[in-house]
Amino acid sequence: MKGQHRTFDECLASARQYATATEWKHGDYTRFQYAYCHKWHVAIKREMKWPISYSREYEDSLEEARPFTSLHAWASGSRSTYAYAYRRGWQRRIAQDLGWPFYRKRSVAP
Repeated sequence: MKGQHRTFDECLASARQYATATEWKHGDYTRFQYAYCHKWHVAIKREMKWPISYSREYEDSLEEARPFTSLHAWASGSRSTYAYAYRRGWQRRIAQDLGWPFYRKRSVAP
């Protein structure tokens, strides 16, 4: 890819051949990666009316967790959304908001 110059319109034309961003990534990785590196991917996703999932808010994570009955069930049933909330320290707050018990590991004194 070094030395190749592409335009936004060329990357957009490439994206139009696919139904989703994932299909585009697998079908024409070079142009997908070029658009991503030049931060055009969000504009292209908007143009194509594809979902933009680069940021998730607390409320989104709360809604993703709602169908489950406990933190353990959520972590087992939807690893990626649980991990996202865990990395941001939201799992305790979500457990409280949904009325789930929250257990912390006990520290054992040496």
